[in-house]
Amino acid sequence: MRRVTLLACTVALAALHCGQKDSPVAGSPEPAELATKAQGLGVRIPTENVGVEIRGAGRGLLSRFAEGTEVRASVVLPHVASGAFTVTDATRGPGTSVAAKLRGAREVAARVEGGLVKYAGALGEGTEAMHRTSPAGTEDYVRFERAPARAELDYEVALGQDVAGLRQTGDSLEMLDASGSPRLRIDAPYGVDAKGERFDVRLAVQGCAVDRNPAAPWGRSTVDPGARSCTVHLSWGADVAYPATVDPAWTAASDMAANNVDWESFVVKNSGGKVLAVVAPGNVAQLYDAAAGTWANTGVPKFGLSHRARLIALPGDKAWAVNTGGQSQIYDVATGEWTLKNGVGAIDGNGVANIYIGNGHGMVFDSAGRAYDYDIANDSYTAKTGAGRFIGGNLGAFSLGGTKIGFIGFSTNKVAIYDTAGDAWTFPASNVLTSGAENCGNMLLLTSGKALAYGGCGTANQATLFDFVNDNVTSVAMNNTSSIWCQCAHTSHVSYGKVHRIAGGRYVYDEDTGVITDSGNFPSGSVQHGAIVKLDDGRAVAAGGSNNYTGKTTDVLGPVDATECGGKPFGSAATPSYDGASKSCKACDGDNGGVTALKCATGAKPACQTGAQNPLLGQCTECSATSRALCTGTKATCDLTTGACAGCTAGNGVANAVRACPTTASPVCKNDGSCAVANGDNGTGATQPCPTAANPFQKADGSCGKCAANADCAGASHGGPICNVATGSCGTVCAADSDCATGSFCDLAAQSKVCTPKKAGGADCSAASQCTSGSCTSSKCDTACASAADCAAGTFCDTTAKLCKAKLADGSPCTSAEQCSIGACTGGVCAKPAATADAGTSSSSSSSSSSSGGAADSGTGTGTGSDEGGCTVSRRGTAQGTAGLFGLVAVLGLAMRRRRRAA
Repeated sequence: MRRVTLLACTVALAALHCGQKDSPVAGSPEPAELATKAQGLGVRIPTENVGVEIRGAGRGLLSRFAEGTEVRASVVLPHVASGAFTVTDATRGPGTSVAAKLRGAREVAARVEGGLVKYAGALGEGTEAMHRTSPAGTEDYVRFERAPARAELDYEVALGQDVAGLRQTGDSLEMLDASGSPRLRIDAPYGVDAKGERFDVRLAVQGCAVDRNPAAPWGRSTVDPGARSCTVHLSWGADVAYPATVDPAWTAASDMAANNVDWESFVVKNSGGKVLAVVAPGNVAQLYDAAAGTWANTGVPKFGLSHRARLIALPGDKAWAVNTGGQSQIYDVATGEWTLKNGVGAIDGNGVANIYIGNGHGMVFDSAGRAYDYDIANDSYTAKTGAGRFIGGNLGAFSLGGTKIGFIGFSTNKVAIYDTAGDAWTFPASNVLTSGAENCGNMLLLTSGKALAYGGCGTANQATLFDFVNDNVTSVAMNNTSSIWCQCAHTSHVSYGKVHRIAGGRYVYDEDTGVITDSGNFPSGSVQHGAIVKLDDGRAVAAGGSNNYTGKTTDVLGPVDATECGGKPFGSAATPSYDGASKSCKACDGDNGGVTALKCATGAKPACQTGAQNPLLGQCTECSATSRALCTGTKATCDLTTGACAGCTAGNGVANAVRACPTTASPVCKNDGSCAVANGDNGTGATQPCPTAANPFQKADGSCGKCAANADCAGASHGGPICNVATGSCGTVCAADSDCATGSFCDLAAQSKVCTPKKAGGADCSAASQCTSGSCTSSKCDTACASAADCAAGTFCDTTAKLCKAKLADGSPCTSAEQCSIGACTGGVCAKPAATADAGTSSSSSSSSSSSGGAADSGTGTGTGSDEGGCTVSRRGTAQGTAGLFGLVAVLGLAMRRRRRAA
């Protein structure tokens, strides 16, 4: 918003203004002959411009408005008629501008009179140029006392550097920025002749390329003008009665495009957020884009809408208009074009109402009670049962829910109800409005099912609450002093839950209090025939309405802070967060207490719903899938379908539970809906056991998880002393030896897979872990030992392995005699030592080969000697070899000793 304050002269002014600091330009009296009124249309040429002060500066003439005025387009007017005037989009900067010079204008000085800037004789004798500035731009009037040589005007136009394209629809020309958004506009010019009748003025562009596509321009590629300057040529017919005045207006595109709007603006919104407005009387159609905040002209309707016509939205981004003469046409937002459709047929021109009923069908009603079913795709009508009576002029039709449609005939104040399912009419007996409240009222269906009727042109401060079910009427309190004037069953109200903006947005009706209050004067919808429509972001656009013929103003009604985005009056469940940049309500983007721009505003509903497939996406709720911990006490869980905290229905981790306890810290669902700590393992007889086998183990803090070792399973609250590491549960069944205590093994062969004491030596075994000795040999448990005394006969104690083992056979490696079955370990093997000299032997006999009577013994012996028969026996074998070896060693030792003595 740009606020204009007092301008100061900071540089030396041109000679015309030197010595005067922003002094008003002197003017002289001027006759009021320009005060022309177009008969029947209310088109007026002003004789003064109230509320503006013109001040001179070195660069031109500037307008000063009241403090706080929102200036949409700033205007600099020339000191002389031959100079160029400049119009700049005040929200975009100097680059978004046009400078226009009236070709052929003379160097005549400006004078200021009644807020108007006038150039007498601008185009010669009997002519005058005049500018009427406003916060939206300037209207440029050129008056001819008599017919000019040529019925045309030319403007030399220079485009600002940020004007990326030109777009022409009908006789209106728009200046677009790089995004395709209109920023400035030349409204379709017109003229007023000596008879007070309006005549058309054609507009053409010469020297620049223009876009002529009537579809919405926002987001489309612009057409390069090909030049930075061009000519705007205006022309009109020869059958004009003079004196006559031609009026092109140069304005900001943030305002509606139609000049001097009188009577209705019919407003509907499509699913893409564009607002379509059609002005009556006339055939001007235009679109509004809420994001850009600008209007654009669109395709020209095939016929102009009359005072009692109706325009409604259809699915598929279309709009359907029915005129009081029965003509029908449909607008397509995608193409920007209107298509003429079949007429309704017999219709009463006192009023018509059309309404979409679904499945590709609409209904058309007239004030005489005729009814028609319209098949939109086939463009055909089927006559239905008529009301059988005159419902009333300025007919309004309103959905009552289901298949029922309610009507108010505002010239009779009577209600009728039509049921599409039964093709039947009913007629409540009660009057809707107070007697005399005829002509152009409106009806709003409330959340209670009742209807608020308000605003007939003959009614001052009267509104009625009508109960369709009980057929009764009650008055509505009003605490304002202004009239709710002439809303004519148009789109003149929007609803925010139980709070409704009515009468074009000026008044507020609250169902909870039952009172209507005046919320302030909106320039657009403050008086008769204003229209208002709700945007996707919760804001509302009020437009049109005859307010001293300034109905082209657009009001955007929106929140001022986060408190107004919670459902009253602007926000909805889907738009709970306040966007300060766009001053609108939007979907949330984070939880309350976070740092995101659109975080949830309050602690009452702190959780922002996320997830692409979440039907609550963007809403602020008590809890969400990512913030379940916000729920406590007897409402310990989050109902994900509503986002509200609720009592639990199952413990933590229970599959397919509607509302399971959210954490393992308090996993048990109690009967009162709260979640509590566990006091025992899953499957035990505890009063609050862990709820699932997935986390069966009750920890010391009451949470649930899994055991990791048998030591975890000590105590009465557990299912047994054994921790099954695989499942994390305590019990008596083992899965591996590691599940069992010291001295036991897991007997996997047993059906119960229980821990069994380890077996003593000699017992059958299949694994070493089954034996107390830790050794299983040949399917038998070995015996542990500390010394030979621990071992049975025929075994010895292997002190390294500490196991009793069978004594070793003769010749086996050994370290001690006790290991050997022969009781001798000689030279590291089980064997007796060589024979030594004693009473029964001699050294010579050991070397003798045989005796005369002895036989050679080929077996194995341990030494030599004589047997009991006195015969000398030579034992040849291992013992003999060993003895021979010892003998050799002895001989070698003797030889060595002798050698040392000799030396």
